[in-house]
Amino acid sequence: MDAQCLLQIFDVFKAKFVQEGATHNGATVHYSSNMNLGLKEILEKPDVGNKIIRVELHKALDIVQATVSSECCQSIVDGIVSRIPCRNTMPMDELLLKIVKKHGEKILLRESDRKPKTSKGKGKRRLPVVAINREKQLGNSSDWQGPPPWDSSLGGDGCPKFLCDVMVEGLAKHLRCVGIDAANPYSKKPESRELIDQASKEKRVLLTRDAKLLRYQYLIKNQIYRVKSLLKNEQLLEVIEVFQLKISEDQLMSRCTKCNGKFIQKPLTTEEAVEAAKGFQRIPSCLFDKNLEFWQCMDCYQLYWEGTQYQNAVQKFIDVCKLY
Repeated sequence: MDAQCLLQIFDVFKAKFVQEGATHNGATVHYSSNMNLGLKEILEKPDVGNKIIRVELHKALDIVQATVSSECCQSIVDGIVSRIPCRNTMPMDELLLKIVKKHGEKILLRESDRKPKTSKGKGKRRLPVVAINREKQLGNSSDWQGPPPWDSSLGGDGCPKFLCDVMVEGLAKHLRCVGIDAANPYSKKPESRELIDQASKEKRVLLTRDAKLLRYQYLIKNQIYRVKSLLKNEQLLEVIEVFQLKISEDQLMSRCTKCNGKFIQKPLTTEEAVEAAKGFQRIPSCLFDKNLEFWQCMDCYQLYWEGTQYQNAVQKFIDVCKLY
């Protein structure tokens, strides 16, 4: 198709646009003459081959399309000039149809023009079929099923044991406060495989909020539980209910909240506590005259005493666990 033919098509579009869109809501509409300057500049260039014609054709069509389908007109209302959107949606007239029929076969299309355009936006990421099946196998909502690894029927000692990843660190401390064995990972930023191996080796249930962990192929049945609650107190009650844990007032504050270790059975006197704290921990001098009992962790040697903070913590978990 030559440049003269394209100009003819463009003129028909322009005439159609001006005829159908002369007015808009009672306001005078003026066609912007600047819209066809770029088209004329393209088409007036000398033709040096089919390749240039093909490129110029697409540029020209883009300008024609922009002219008749985008914001390309101005309105004058009460002396104020403003741009208004106008779209010519009228069917092609007979003259335009004749031009299209006559020259349509000469229009050269690139291979990319024949393919449907797809959106470049990122769609929702789909899970692999294997991962979906694995998640169904473990329970779609990670509901707990079957005996835990510490169950006597599986060779366990009957004492509940958990491994809490970094997403539920607060839950780990709450479990220790009510006397439940809740360990931390060996490293600060463990890989998923490390977490699962540690839980398997120590016969613990891995507690997490990371749904991705449920999709690993090497998971053992009843090895992981995904905590649904967000608040620490609610997470504690959820774990107690799901695993049917028995909590008594005697168990409260019976484990080290720092390292999960157990306390020395016999309480320390003030003199023994001062000696144990040398070079390790500072004991406030105001405690020396209160005849308090001190307790020391057998693993990290952290010292605890039954002060106001201890009493408040005990009362808190009595209320949370409803130990009345």
